Order: sequence, then C-alpha cells, then structure tokens
Amino acid sequence: MHSCSSIYSATEQRPTTLRRATGGWQRISFLETVGGTMPSHDLLLYFQSDVTLVRSWYIPGTHYSRTSEHWLKLQDKNAKVALKELREDAVAKGRPAEEGAVAFYRFRVFYIAVAEFFNLNNGQEWGVGHYLFKAKDVAR
Repeated sequence: MHSCSSIYSATEQRPTTLRRATGGWQRISFLETVGGTMPSHDLLLYFQSDVTLVRSWYIPGTHYSRTSEHWLKLQDKNAKVALKELREDAVAKGRPAEEGAVAFYRFRVFYIAVAEFFNLNNGQEWGVGHYLFKAKDVAR
C-alpha cells in the first residue's frame, strides 16, 4: 500500500510555526484549521518507523502563489453571488448578514497574503512538498 501526501513546507531545516507569529482572525480562521505549522520539507524523513519514504519532490512557492492569485480572480469575478450566498448562510446560522461579507473579505486578504508569501525569494522560501510513502513490512 502506498500513500501520497502534499504539505505546504518551508525550505529551511526546521519547522516554522505560524501560529505564534500570527494573531487575530488569520490564526483563528485559517491557521488553526490546518494546525498552524509549516514544516520543513525534510521533516518527514525523521518519522519512518511505520512507513518508508519512497520519493519526495518539492514544488516552488511560485506555483501556489499563482494558484492563490487565480482563486482571488475567481472570487472577485463571482463577488456578487458569493456575497449574497455568504450573507444568506450567516443569517441561516443565526448570525448577522454582515458576517458573510466579513468572511468574503477575509478570504480576499488570505489569497493576497498567500500569493505574496509563497512568491518570496522567487518561490524558494515556501512551497509544496509531495511525499510518496510505502507501509513497512510488519511481521504480525
């Protein structure tokens, strides 16, 4: 059995914790959802007691930066419908309609920030790591 995973990663040799560096709504809305940690690309090499890393590859952050810019364009293109749906969703959940608009604009800021961060140093600071694992043969 093989498993392939993708992780947003840093090129440095240490995990980078974003949770401590970022406060407010960004942390609550986005970072805590994914654990708030951006591991180094080689981190998973140190945890191979149950799996074996078959292959890993790193995609520079410029790719994810362009993806985030594309998401921003799609959001802007669909702003009227999206704002309406988000406001209706907020009201359906017993919240003020304006919370839907707040969520919309928070995502805009998120996409802009991701595009900028992942484009730093020509995409060499942050990127996406892909990992292919194989289960270790375990005598049972």
